Amino acid sequence: MNRIKLYFIFVLFFGQYALEAHTTQRSTIFLDLSERRVALEVYLAVNELRLAAPELNVALESLEQPHFQKSIITYMQKHLLVTGESSKDFPIHYQSISMDNTDLQPYLVISAYVDAPKAIKKFNIHCNAIIHRVVSHKIYLSVRGDFNKGVFEEKGKIIDIFNYQHFDSTFSRTSGGSSGFFVMFQHGMQHIAEGSDHLLFLFTLLLPIPLVASKRAWNMQRKPLKNSIKEILKMITAFTMGHTLTLALATFNLVSFSVQGVEILVAVSIFITALHAIRPLLRRFVFLTTAVFGMVHGLAFSETLTLFHFDPLTQGISLIGFTLGIETMQLILTLLVMPLLICITLVPRFFYYFRITGALFAMIAALSWISARIMEKTFFITNFFDNLPQQGIYIFALLLFMSMFSLNYFFYMQRTKIYK
Repeated sequence: MNRIKLYFIFVLFFGQYALEAHTTQRSTIFLDLSERRVALEVYLAVNELRLAAPELNVALESLEQPHFQKSIITYMQKHLLVTGESSKDFPIHYQSISMDNTDLQPYLVISAYVDAPKAIKKFNIHCNAIIHRVVSHKIYLSVRGDFNKGVFEEKGKIIDIFNYQHFDSTFSRTSGGSSGFFVMFQHGMQHIAEGSDHLLFLFTLLLPIPLVASKRAWNMQRKPLKNSIKEILKMITAFTMGHTLTLALATFNLVSFSVQGVEILVAVSIFITALHAIRPLLRRFVFLTTAVFGMVHGLAFSETLTLFHFDPLTQGISLIGFTLGIETMQLILTLLVMPLLICITLVPRFFYYFRITGALFAMIAALSWISARIMEKTFFITNFFDNLPQQGIYIFALLLFMSMFSLNYFFYMQRTKIYK
């Protein structure tokens, strides 16, 4: 008898926590609002979906087959509706269905959109997927992107929660305004300013520019300032053309890529550029190679834009704003760093050690990123390189100090020659 009592106490006590742990998995609907489109990205918790719709179990195991995807779309058409101010249902266009493991839990990801005239400001969304049978489940409704308001939040801003007693929610869409363009411009600048891999690539690219290349080595002789400026402009133009091309293609889903693969290629581009800073490996094909590396970095840049599913016109405006932000920050950094590098070249021997040290530093960083991406692990040294942008002010101060030292030493040597 006592054992039975203990058993029931155990079930009541620990069963409560087991139930709470089970119900913590929630579903989410992300909204991306633009001038002529309302995009929806639905994350449905698979374990709960199996309980609510056991007839979909086979379809969930065979998503690659179109007729199984149709059964999931049929289910969604019954349980997800979007209406306008006149209570007229908008046809929902389903784009893709895939499986994703977020926080080690399987989610069914459904991408869809509604074409809605910009004159319509208010919408009602009805959703009772899963919760029509699993009463403990919740579906979070979040605005992830609202171009006209300048809202771009990767995790979304929760505006409502659906449950078994609450299936409907109303949301509004603003029209006009240029907030989204300027916010995307800021995102572009921030992407460069906070991306240690892109910053290191730009730095290693600039390192040998003031020098004259021979067949196998960089000479101590400096280029005329005019030639250095021309080469900088050519380099930036080649890199810009490369990354703009792939950024545009990826933004409009014309190319697909592996994020892990792109991150590895970005690190490889840093390693090769660092080798070039030590010895002129790319002397004849430097601009072509820079353009190719720009294409790789453009794919990395596109992660920000491909997250938001706006209509094509809004996506294009976002692309322009983001690209201009990238170019502006690159230009600012070049204008800050290049004069300092030219000053350091006034003392050839000092610049030689500075160039070799900087290139080796970039190579170590690149190798650490390549290892981390391939092994899918984070190392201490990787964290160190990832956090470099936070020390940007100190790195710039160090460059400024070295350039001032080089200038003073150069003028000191010039005065010494005059007196002699």
